[in-house]
Amino acid sequence: MTAEEQAGAAATMSAAVDVHTALTGLAAWLRKQPGVTRVSVPLHLTRKRGGRREPAGFALDWYVAVQHESTLDLDFCLEVSYADGEWVISSFAAAGGRDPNGSDRIASFPDRYAVTDQEFLAELSGACRMLTGSRKSILDSFLNEYVAAHRVADDRESG
Repeated sequence: MTAEEQAGAAATMSAAVDVHTALTGLAAWLRKQPGVTRVSVPLHLTRKRGGRREPAGFALDWYVAVQHESTLDLDFCLEVSYADGEWVISSFAAAGGRDPNGSDRIASFPDRYAVTDQEFLAELSGACRMLTGSRKSILDSFLNEYVAAHRVADDRESG
């Protein structure tokens, strides 16, 4: 590995630590919110072997997983993948527990793309800031729309 490659690898790892730190801070904030019963910050790493339909690469998926007393869940998601020399960064929030087929996206931000290390670092940081900076509006949307609708449906079924 050349000195330039080592510097790029170190910068990338540092950016990953910054993202994890920011999401851990988001988790700490969420734990203090009314109705939140549990928060975790899982990280999933996957190697994609590649094939006819999908190029070889890897993915890092960070989640801040929130369990609410309503039995509904809220996930803040930052998904990063690399294949064919290109980074793709997706950030969104999803609510689960109401739809048996999966979760509903309640906030979505534009995907970000990068080719160079510098572009990747800037885009990853920007996506993380966008997601964590929207925490209040995402939580409000979850509580005021998703949880409230769930409670209305429960009231109809029991009444």
